[in-house]
Amino acid sequence: MRANQIALAAAALALRAAQGHAEPTPEPALQAGVELALAFPSGDLAIYGFKTSFSPTATGEYGAALGPIRLSGGLLARWTSWRSDPSTTTGAIWTLETHGYARASLRVSRLEFDARLTLGLDTNQASIDSNHIAAIVPSTTHFGFGMNVGIGVGFRATEAVCVRLGFDDHPGTDNYSFSGSVSFEAGDVGRRSAPLTG
Repeated sequence: MRANQIALAAAALALRAAQGHAEPTPEPALQAGVELALAFPSGDLAIYGFKTSFSPTATGEYGAALGPIRLSGGLLARWTSWRSDPSTTTGAIWTLETHGYARASLRVSRLEFDARLTLGLDTNQASIDSNHIAAIVPSTTHFGFGMNVGIGVGFRATEAVCVRLGFDDHPGTDNYSFSGSVSFEAGDVGRRSAPLTG
């Protein structure tokens, strides 16, 4: 009888310890983030001689966790001022992406693997004089459909901070002129805040 009582007491202690160490499922919450990307031009941008450029990015999302899986949706704003090669092109192009996005992530210990799809409005402003292909693009502003398909991995340094490395592909779905499309790949590093639960 005494052995049974000791076994029951040990089982109860083990259950309490397991409950104490179990991570609670986070409540649905808002998160804010900032990213800095390196944008590598392709397609027409590369033909015109534009170079790798910096792209500051801001995000805000709302999501909920289902065990280790988190599903979220949010808003993204990213601005890129494309650097030109003075030997081939003078002028400027900038791109402003204002997108909505969906993101799915899987958390494994302190690592978080995610996939993200963004869709929305791209605003492109261009004024180009290119010696490389003997073309002049007058100052124009174009609006078009933009999208990004991306993947990333984050490291949760603390429960308040997650540092993320990611990669996006932006196909040439929108134009900066009547004939030139905007396409690029971007590698980014960013930081997301702790969930804002109010």
